[in-house]
Amino acid sequence: MILLLLACLPGEVTHTEHVQPLLDQHCVRCHQDGGIGVGDFEDPDQVQAFAERIVTRAQDGTMPPPASDPECRDYQSSERLTLGDRDLKLLEKWAEQGFAHGEGELQRDLPEENLALSDTDLQLTVPSYAPTFSDDREPGNEYRCFVLAHGRDSDFYITGIQPIIDQSSVLHHMVLGAVPRDELGSAGTGPEGADCINDDMGAIEGLVGVWAPGMEAMEMAEGAGLKVASDEVFVLQMHYFQSSPEALGLVDQSGFALRATEVVDQPLEMVTVGSQSFRIPAGESNYTFEGAWESESDRRIYGVFPHMHERGVRYTMGLPERKRDSCVLDGPGYDFSNQLYYLFREPLELKAGEQVDYSCTWDNGDNAEDVFYGERTEEEMCFFFVLADAG
Repeated sequence: MILLLLACLPGEVTHTEHVQPLLDQHCVRCHQDGGIGVGDFEDPDQVQAFAERIVTRAQDGTMPPPASDPECRDYQSSERLTLGDRDLKLLEKWAEQGFAHGEGELQRDLPEENLALSDTDLQLTVPSYAPTFSDDREPGNEYRCFVLAHGRDSDFYITGIQPIIDQSSVLHHMVLGAVPRDELGSAGTGPEGADCINDDMGAIEGLVGVWAPGMEAMEMAEGAGLKVASDEVFVLQMHYFQSSPEALGLVDQSGFALRATEVVDQPLEMVTVGSQSFRIPAGESNYTFEGAWESESDRRIYGVFPHMHERGVRYTMGLPERKRDSCVLDGPGYDFSNQLYYLFREPLELKAGEQVDYSCTWDNGDNAEDVFYGERTEEEMCFFFVLADAG
């Protein structure tokens, strides 16, 4: 197999002709001007400066960041989120030949997927808020919820979600929920929002959108959408964390842009699967918690977003009663800075009563204390947010 791969490689590998298209596919989404990754890989000089590091990180499997194995269940953009054997051999040959730049203009190969929605109808953002991190009970963390009206007189459906990221250095996650207006009173309606740790404003219960570092735009399957009722308002839950002393005073206006329609063929919902009942022992570097969820009805699963915090290292999801087509997610690694919503290329058919097993694995080896479930960054989670037909 290796000999076959080597035979398929060009005789001379250059940055301009061979490596830049590979970087466009696998790296530029993070490594660009203003991106979350170090270096701008659209700049030839910076590619040359980082060349040795690019190859080394590809060889040790840390770049591109860990993603679910598409051999388990294929998902949208898997070909650019995982590095194939041929791409790795190409990079290695480039290194062996001295990281040649090549002649002529750069050859570009930008991904075909639309990574940004150009036809959104609603924009929901924080009204210029600067987190203070002043609550001694939540050191370094601040949960803030903002109530935002959609301004529509009739029910509608969300068919696309685009994150709008302003101050990425202090954002742990964003959650967007649709909540009945009469359940909230006046909480969170002002420009300062309201403190809302432990989801006391219902954002997760009415979940319609989520963002974590690394996540991009999300489009629903054709003819499908998440329902928002006319008597509901949006609750935008922001989890800020103080990543550095400079985080104090940063003014944030992050949020979501939504594409909406009045009618769909298939209403969807986001189902929260997971557990809060785990204890990660002190000093344990490879601790796994296992759980199970049972679907209440026949439904199709369109995608799953696995979520842990900074000690997460692995996750799985599967169907134990099946002999074939049993794997749902297989994340051999986990990177808090590169969390992904895996939208399957083909929906997964799930039967009523069918069991779905899941697991989360953490590394607590450097900690002298047990770690439990919690919403603070230094605590942990084991959640899978499942996009499915409404039950």
